[in-house]
Amino acid sequence: MTMEEAMKKRHTVRKYLDKPLPADVINLLNSRIEENNRRYNLAIKLYTNDSSAFGAVIKLVLAKGVRNYFVLAGPDTDNLDEKLGYSSADLMLYAQTLGLNTWWVGGTFNRRKVNAKAGEHKVIGVVAVGYGATEGVPHKSKVYEDIAAYEGETPEWFYRGVEAALLAPTALNRQAFHVLGMGEAVNITCDNGVFSGADLGIVKYHFELGAGAGNFYWDHAERTACETCRGIKLYDSFPSPSVYFECLEYIKGLLGSGKYEMAEQTCKIEEVMKNDTWPDDVVTHVIRCRTCGQRYSCTAITYKGQGSFQKGEH
Repeated sequence: MTMEEAMKKRHTVRKYLDKPLPADVINLLNSRIEENNRRYNLAIKLYTNDSSAFGAVIKLVLAKGVRNYFVLAGPDTDNLDEKLGYSSADLMLYAQTLGLNTWWVGGTFNRRKVNAKAGEHKVIGVVAVGYGATEGVPHKSKVYEDIAAYEGETPEWFYRGVEAALLAPTALNRQAFHVLGMGEAVNITCDNGVFSGADLGIVKYHFELGAGAGNFYWDHAERTACETCRGIKLYDSFPSPSVYFECLEYIKGLLGSGKYEMAEQTCKIEEVMKNDTWPDDVVTHVIRCRTCGQRYSCTAITYKGQGSFQKGEH
């Protein structure tokens, strides 16, 4: 099985058979880990026949049969999360080529015990690995138009890269990333809270695998997405309901211009503005630029009197 085939076949699996990893498979996994650790200055380690990464309740409910896992750790540098995400994607797909299944775990592991295993290094998560009770199922996915845009005529390699990126596992399956292309330059941004760095690395790995690394280069520059978005007005906060309503009117104008479209919403804007009571504790409207695909989120936490209209998804 090739890595490309593994990418299409791999799905999250949380329950595993009581079947130990053969010595030759362990050796192959450790060799792959050593390669990633050396290349990216990491401290990833494989633990086998060890269930201590999960608490008793989690093992009964979510992580049944998990006895092998990678600890994702390394020196605490600015881009550690992204490097670990990128390397974990490589390890998960490589494990799939060996007939194994995996589960990327960011929150439901025993952090105290896993941190002790990593010593001085920072841990961002673990990846369960083994023989799954099933092969898993495809996750609900966004589509190309939701997360990608290319300035000009879109090359085939860009489509392939985006298709591959949509197969990447992301925290809570939010797929909160955006892919922008222009010429041979590609920029990926991710806004998924504490998991943004890891998700970015995982998505980049998948995009490279699908597009072919020789067809493009990563554009790491922070830049405005397009001419349309350069004049957009953002709100750092809503000090009063009137300012929030002002922002909603502004968003209605953007939508009315035809340059933006509604991507996600908890309710229609009109429902917020015409009612005497708030429709929900948290009201969100996410619009998307039709030119570059950049998203902007208007979120009001009504019971706290807080909110903002910012770039990305919040």
